[in-house]
Amino acid sequence: MVGIDDDFFTLGGDSIVSIQLVSRARAAGFGVSPRDVFRHKTPAGLAQVVTVETTVTEDPREAYGTAPLTPVMRWLAEVAGPTAGYSQSMLLHAPPGLTAATLAEVLQTLADRHDLLRARVTAEGIVIPEPGTPIDAVRVAPYAEDTLPTIAAEARGRLDPARGVMLQAVLLEPGHVLLVVHHYAVDGVSWRILLPDLAAAWAAHRSGDPIRLPPTGTSFRRWARELDALSRDARTVAQLPYWTEVLAGARAALGDRPLDPARDLAGTCAELAVELPPEETQPLLTAVPASFHAGIADVLLTGLALALRDWAGAAGWLVMLEGHGREEQLVAGADLTRTVGWFTTEYPVRLDLGPESPGEALKTIKERLRTVPDNGVGYGLLRHLNPETAGPLAAAGRPLIGFNYLGRFAAGDADGGPWEPAGEGWGGGVDDAMPADYPLEINATTEDHPDGPRLAATFTWPRGLLAEAQVRDLAGRWQAALRALAADSATGGYTPSDLSLVELSQEDIDSFEAEFADLESEWETQ
Repeated sequence: MVGIDDDFFTLGGDSIVSIQLVSRARAAGFGVSPRDVFRHKTPAGLAQVVTVETTVTEDPREAYGTAPLTPVMRWLAEVAGPTAGYSQSMLLHAPPGLTAATLAEVLQTLADRHDLLRARVTAEGIVIPEPGTPIDAVRVAPYAEDTLPTIAAEARGRLDPARGVMLQAVLLEPGHVLLVVHHYAVDGVSWRILLPDLAAAWAAHRSGDPIRLPPTGTSFRRWARELDALSRDARTVAQLPYWTEVLAGARAALGDRPLDPARDLAGTCAELAVELPPEETQPLLTAVPASFHAGIADVLLTGLALALRDWAGAAGWLVMLEGHGREEQLVAGADLTRTVGWFTTEYPVRLDLGPESPGEALKTIKERLRTVPDNGVGYGLLRHLNPETAGPLAAAGRPLIGFNYLGRFAAGDADGGPWEPAGEGWGGGVDDAMPADYPLEINATTEDHPDGPRLAATFTWPRGLLAEAQVRDLAGRWQAALRALAADSATGGYTPSDLSLVELSQEDIDSFEAEFADLESEWETQ
């Protein structure tokens, strides 16, 4: 049971889960935004700011037609190599009675509701046809764990964004469905929309009712057009000195040579998966963020900063951080809580540390992340959409490490219900000949298991650049750093960005907190 004064983030919430919370609140008629959740955090606090919904209602016809590529789409379109198989996938439990014909009907309903599932991608932009455009998405195969990688690869091979083939599904008999969606049309938040819609569409079909899915809010087309205009807005262009400074600092070396797009391909990459058990994951989601008034991303990146410092003993660690990108506050009246598409933002951050303790390091990294304007959206706008700023930022080069926290997902369960993840559940794929993005890429997620949440991470690197022993050492140091942060949670406290009404240094805050440490307990005894 959640009380009115319970903190959303202390309960394990994060930025992606906040979007789901806002979606349900808006469906119930409450005007609340993800930013409100971050600012007010509790039901009691949100009740003070909830408003009448102010989302701009679009003419449905505005969702169809041509639209510019968003920054992350533009990045992929400019990759020098094959990208048709760049995708995400889910293995799901199929409901009893599902046939290829009924699966095709349900998926057609999904594509009619969610524009990007039927879109075409060209060099100039996205072409979004009206609903009713037929999709050919369903194949049938026998289910066997040993043949699943081959079946998934074949499904990826049928994707073709240039022809509008964004979605492929395989009915795996008995009892499973594999969904493969091109990354142009989906991201981590989108799956949290698609899977409930699948379940709702199937339930309506089984009961003989018309399938009516909830409306989608702001269309992807409107969002893409607004971003294109924002890339040339004076407020965005004013961020250029900030991003130039971030990229201009020292850079540590990673590997014996630079990343080579002709040699270091996806097919040459190795992977290492690591996991923290529930008893070690739980404090990282709750006690540590609560103590430091931080988010789970702050905690994970601080762990990485500590690990990199101890791993190589060098400064200059520049990391490309991914965000969910659904920064509604940038566009008046936007509601992206039910919009399917690829909204991801990428932006560089520096993870250099001095001799700080784990707790001190968390305060340092947290404050550094708080200085990022607009949660990093501006970097992609200037780097990929604005021709006057793209050149200087491109010349500055990319970071050597990519980091992405995908949020919380239900772990695949062999006994799960219809349309729930099965087995390993979440997955992805690329063309083997696509150039590797980074010398080292880290993708982390929290998987909710029956015995509690587990933090899982996959380290990916080209074999010709790094040895597995090096990556395994770094992964072990990252896990150790996260354990150290949990052990140091008692040293938490506020940082300057938490105090919007006064300007205090970290030294001032630490002094006040030490002087009045016993004030609350003394007050309670009076």
